[in-house]
Amino acid sequence: MSQPVKTLEGVYILKLLDKRLNEPLIKRVQQSQSVLIQQIHFELPPSSTPENQASVLDDARQITQQANSCDEMAALGKKFGSSRSGSPGKVEISQLSPQIQGALNGLPIAKPSEPIKVSDGYLSVMLCERDKKTVSNLTKKEFRDKIVKQLIIKI
Repeated sequence: MSQPVKTLEGVYILKLLDKRLNEPLIKRVQQSQSVLIQQIHFELPPSSTPENQASVLDDARQITQQANSCDEMAALGKKFGSSRSGSPGKVEISQLSPQIQGALNGLPIAKPSEPIKVSDGYLSVMLCERDKKTVSNLTKKEFRDKIVKQLIIKI
C-alpha cells in the first residue's frame, strides 16, 4: 500500500495487486504446441463391474510401467491393448481431450502416464516428442515499434 497521494480530485491510496514481468526484448511466436504421443487403450466390457474395472486398471498400470520408450509402448499396445492403441501421429495439444492434456502436463518424455479413465476403458499415454516454442530477440526497430504501440491510445 502506498502512502496517501493528494491530487486535484482528492486523495488516493494505491495497492499493488499483481506484478507482471516484462520481457521487452523477446519476441514469441504464437503457435499451438504439438506433440507426438503413443497410447495404449485397455478396453472394459460393456457392462463391467467395479471388480472388472479394478482388474483392468491394475493390468493397465502393470503393463504400461514396463515401457521405457515409445517403441516399447507401441509393442505393448499391440500385445495387450485394444485396436485403439497406437500413435495418432503429431497432434496439437489443444486438439486433445482435457484429460489427456492433464496427463501430458509435466510428463517427461518416454515416461508413461497413470491410466486415464475413458468412457470404454483406460488409456495410458506416453509423450514421445514435444515441439519447443520459438523465441527470438527483437531488433531495435521492432522494440521501438512495440513501445510506440503500447503508448498510443486508440480512440
